[in-house]
This record gives sequence, structure tokens and C-alpha cells, in this order.
Amino acid sequence: MKRRRGGLLPAAIASALLATLLAAEPAAAATPTPDQQWTAVQQLVGAIKGRWTSQNYAGFISRTMPETALLGNGDIGVASGGGEGFKTFAISKGNFWTVNGGNSLVALGSVKLTPVGGGPASSNLALGATATASSSHPSFPANRAVSGQWAQGYEGWVSNIGKPQTLTLDLGTAKTFTRYLLRHDAAARPAETANNTKNWTLATSTNGTTWNTVDTVTNNTANVTDRTLASTTVRYLRLNITEPTQSTTPDSTSNPRARIGQFELYNGSGPTQPSGPFTEEQNILKGDIDTSMTIGGVPVSMRTWTGAGDNLVVTRIQSLGSSTVRLQAETATGTPDARGGFTSTSGVSGNTVWATRQTATGGNPVSRASLATRVVGGAQVGAPTWAVRPGGSSSTCPPARSRTS
Repeated sequence: MKRRRGGLLPAAIASALLATLLAAEPAAAATPTPDQQWTAVQQLVGAIKGRWTSQNYAGFISRTMPETALLGNGDIGVASGGGEGFKTFAISKGNFWTVNGGNSLVALGSVKLTPVGGGPASSNLALGATATASSSHPSFPANRAVSGQWAQGYEGWVSNIGKPQTLTLDLGTAKTFTRYLLRHDAAARPAETANNTKNWTLATSTNGTTWNTVDTVTNNTANVTDRTLASTTVRYLRLNITEPTQSTTPDSTSNPRARIGQFELYNGSGPTQPSGPFTEEQNILKGDIDTSMTIGGVPVSMRTWTGAGDNLVVTRIQSLGSSTVRLQAETATGTPDARGGFTSTSGVSGNTVWATRQTATGGNPVSRASLATRVVGGAQVGAPTWAVRPGGSSSTCPPARSRTS
């Protein structure tokens, strides 16, 4: 039998080629550890941020999904809101609900930070005041006139059809002012000059019962009215609107509604709005809300977060200006989700402000919940106000607890 001597060479070459190919193939990458995988996810998700540059929180209040920065820990929920020169956080509780009108969750209340008297002259003293009206369109309640959310296209308070109408402010405490400013409908909606308020008087009161007329305006056509008065210190103000429109179009004549975009108060001269840049960012990974804004004419920064295991919302505030800013922390239940038949109580204990809310009774399950706000740090001026000095910080901690029965 003959052997094929030439067969050895191809076999040797094939072996050499195979060895070369195997050697050239890269080694398989090691599987990342769980820690390495989580680090990669953090780097990716941590770069994603929600960012807002306007204080017009038009979608702040919603019974579906608020259009704003949101916080929560599975039991409490927080929606970031506010307006020009003040900050608000609406708070809800997972088991605070009502069966009246169909099963639904109800907002427990809110914590609001506003400047107090003694700040720069440019501070709008009416921001966040309690506003009531003789009547209101369901979509445009009285508090929209003191929200600070005025912007192009914004509609503040709108009354029902008819005249006269009144808009009343409770400033919470007596405040001194020398100017008031009204932004009428065409200030934000230039085509609606027929809806600008024509005739009104401004009355003030120290007790909400006895009123003193301090200004009378007739035949106004301006989009914005800025009036200077003698220095006045009061808690209550009331616009008595006798001619709510110009009566220059069929609709403004036949269907007159009072419309006040913003009702502002100032002590002295200065800008008509607290000015300064505004940014709000939320880190999607951490959930913290970082806010840079101006309160009382002083730039401040805030960082807000919720406790993981406790029902706490913490806001750390730092003054970035060269002067002290005096702030007021207001804790309220029933806002911004007003419901008929609910009851609320409130009080002050030391440097803690508390408020409770209970759903309507009458054979239905009743939910009860409470909020408490405490100031930590800063220089307390008198509950519930405090001063944040340049470089200093302060916190509000409203723990939300509820019991369902």
C-alpha cells in the first residue's frame, strides 16, 4: 500500500492555521458584577434631570398627573408649586381619601414659604394671601389673583356674570403698604382690552368688619393700574368693583365678569415684581428638587427631599444675597384641594405650626391627617417667621401622619 507523502504538509498547515486563528480570537469579556452594573445605571440615569425656568405653575394642581416636580416615598406625595417670590409644596397622604362624590384621594394641605414685612421695598406683600370673592368661575377662583403666576395668557380671578363684584384679601397679619397694583385681563391677554376693569374702590380694614375706602378709580382703560397711597397698615383689603368691563363689545356688555389677573401690594417704590432668575431642577435618580429663586428681593437656593423611612419633607434654604431675608412658614390644610363638609383645625406650639384635616362625616368612613412644620436653624423672629442671613440656612420639616377609621 502506498502512502501519500504529500498529505502531511497540508495537515500541518491546517493545524498551524487553526492554532493561529484560535490565538487571534479575543478572550471573552468578564461578566460585570452587580455593583458595576448599578454604577453604570447610575451614571446613565443620574444625567437625566427635569428642568423648569418659569414660576408659572399652571399644572401644579391636578387630580391626574401634576405638571411639576414630584416627590414621594410610597406613602406621602409632594408637588412643587408656588409663584413669583414665594414657594409652595402641596402634600398628600396615601390613605387620606374620601368616598363623597366617588372614591378619591384628597390633598391633605400645603406648606408655603413667603417673605414677611421688613424685607426690601420690592416685595409683593399680597403674594399668597387668602383671597375670597363675591363669586368665582369654577376654573378661576379668587386665589389665582395672588398666586404670582402671572404670565402671557394667564387668567387670574374671574367672577360669575353680574355686577357689582368684590375681591377680598386677608394678609394673615397687619402689613404696611404705600402702593397697590392691578393687572387687568389685557395685561396678559392683549386682545381682551374690553375686559379691563373700569370702575372700583379699594377699602381697608384692621378687623375684617369695619371698612375704610382709601381709593376710588373711574374710567380706567389701562392694562395695568399702579396707584400710590398714604402709608397704610392693615390686614384686610377689598376691591369693590362696580363696572367690571369697558362695555365696548357685545359680550363685555351683556355678560360682564370681573377679571383681576394679579392684585399686588408694595411698601415703597421699586420693581413691580420680585425680580431675579428662576430655575428648578429635579435629579431623576436622587429625586431631590433644587430651586434657585428670589424671595423678598433676596436670591436664595433650596433643596427639597423626602425621608425614605419617615413621612418627612425637608427643605434646606440658603441665602445667596448680601442681606438677610425674613421668611414666613405657613402650614395649611384644605388647600389647594377644597372639599365641602371637611373640617380643619390648626395651632402654633413653640416654633412648630400644625394643622389637621378630617373628611366629611355622615355614615361614611372618615379619614384624618395632620401636618406640622418646624423651623430648624436660622434666627427665629417669632413663630412662624424666621430670618435667613447671608450664607445661612434653615429647614422646614412637615411630617405628615394620618389615621383612617
